Amino acid sequence: MENVDILIVSLYESLFNLLRNCAEKIVKDTKVAEDIVSTVFLKLWERRKQIDFKSIEGYLWCSVRNNSLKYLELAHVKRKFSGDIYDILEMYHPPDPDNPLSILEYEETKRSIENVIAGLPPKCREVFRLVKLEEYSHLEVAKKMGISVKTVYRHIANAMDKLNKELKNR
Repeated sequence: MENVDILIVSLYESLFNLLRNCAEKIVKDTKVAEDIVSTVFLKLWERRKQIDFKSIEGYLWCSVRNNSLKYLELAHVKRKFSGDIYDILEMYHPPDPDNPLSILEYEETKRSIENVIAGLPPKCREVFRLVKLEEYSHLEVAKKMGISVKTVYRHIANAMDKLNKELKNR
């Protein structure tokens, strides 16, 4: 086992900067790129007993590339569904404080949104409430509810789709 440990350390020392550069070209952020490469090496270390070291460099390059792309995908989803529900409400229908009709329409839209939220499936509603109203991170919600981060994103996406449909119908 000692030879494998030495090999991993050697790979880390010789490839870290190259792999970081590769990740950085994809994610456009040095710190994130370093985290991605470090995570890949950590996973390699944890799985060192199961990995075939004959093709390890290819594995490392592929892992860094895939993790970088996964990061971009999650970052895109996070940007797409970020924002407080009332910011979203105002984006669709900002009230004019000098116009009673505008305020009434705003309140009706707000009630519609609250009804959509109330009509969501229980887990979806809970995820939405924690992320959008209580401002928990997706990771915190995943841990708290015992679900994956991807499932959290899926619940948020479903809730936002229903809200968007409701707001478009108004």
